[in-house]
Amino acid sequence: MGAGMIAIEVLTLLVRGSGSLILEVTETFSEQEWTRRALPGTNPPGFTAWHMARTVDWAMETGVRGRPELITDPRFQSLDGFGIGTGSTSEEAMAIARRMPRAAVGEYAGAVSAAAVEWLALIDEELLAKPNQLEKNQSAVDAYSVEGHLSEVKDLFGIPIWQLIVRPAGSHIRVHYGELELLAQAMRGSS
Repeated sequence: MGAGMIAIEVLTLLVRGSGSLILEVTETFSEQEWTRRALPGTNPPGFTAWHMARTVDWAMETGVRGRPELITDPRFQSLDGFGIGTGSTSEEAMAIARRMPRAAVGEYAGAVSAAAVEWLALIDEELLAKPNQLEKNQSAVDAYSVEGHLSEVKDLFGIPIWQLIVRPAGSHIRVHYGELELLAQAMRGSS
């Protein structure tokens, strides 16, 4: 197996793992916890889980593939709103959490992960080294043209495709997963 194939295998494991982590979050929090702030200034788990799934969808479909996100599929349109959540206010985060049922976010995350894994199985590894077209690809979506979003993602413009997968669809998800583990402990008073 060549280095390119190993890279694709690693990215596949990373994206599949991100989907599994998001699904785990939807199963970890109760309905009451889903829309509750564990600590002042934190977002409710429902917002963060939704944001995690939206981020993978945005990175893979918009950033990497230059296609409409899975959120535009009729199965998931009820989960749309506020782009991927970057730049959302505290009130918007709470409103999103209240609008996003746990099961629907889990189903969406699974579909996003499956689509990404399917695409990775079809690509030539040389594509991974090419610069992404995220800036151009996202310009057609109003939510991605606002300053709050652009200031958060501008450092991703033009980086190699493999990095665009690793950063938002991989490491970003794991940072939020760790955050949610701590918030679950804070909610339940355990260490």
